[in-house]
Order: sequence, then C-alpha cells, then structure tokens
Amino acid sequence: VDALRVRLAAERGDDGHALRLLQESVTLSRRQDPYVAAYLVTECAPSLMRSADALVSLIDSVTPEIDALGFAGLGERLGTLRMALIGATQAA
Repeated sequence: VDALRVRLAAERGDDGHALRLLQESVTLSRRQDPYVAAYLVTECAPSLMRSADALVSLIDSVTPEIDALGFAGLGERLGTLRMALIGATQAA
C-alpha cells in the first residue's frame, strides 16, 4: 500500500510529497523489517528518478544494514539502482 501511495503521488507530479511518503515509510518499516524498507526503496525509485540525490541518500542509509544482514540480492539491486541514479545525475 505504501509503494502505491508513493508511486501515485509521483505520477501526479508531486515528487516532494512522494519522497516524504517514501522516507516516512522507510523509517517506520526499517524498525520492524529492514528488508521491507529497502525493497520499498527499490520499488518506488523508478517513479522518483527526478529526485536522484534524495534517493541516493536513502539508498546509502539502508544499504549497510541490508549488507550486514546478508541480503545479497537486495544489496546488489540497491547498488545497481544507486549507480543508475548517479549516472543520470552526471548526464544531466
């Protein structure tokens, strides 16, 4: 449900609201389940590519815990997403 709310806000063009929703959801979910928090970032990021710097910061905040817990596949997905965001920022 959180991912849907974030993506709908982004599709309406309200990136600021979408990013706030994502950040709040990540903060709440990472207390109970860091995997869910990181997965939420990877699912919502394609809708928020215009907010690359904020997404990179969010990725950087969840990645160490994901790596420490041994979620290699999700860690790789976060790393790939981070590189794509940085590449998009440099190209702009």
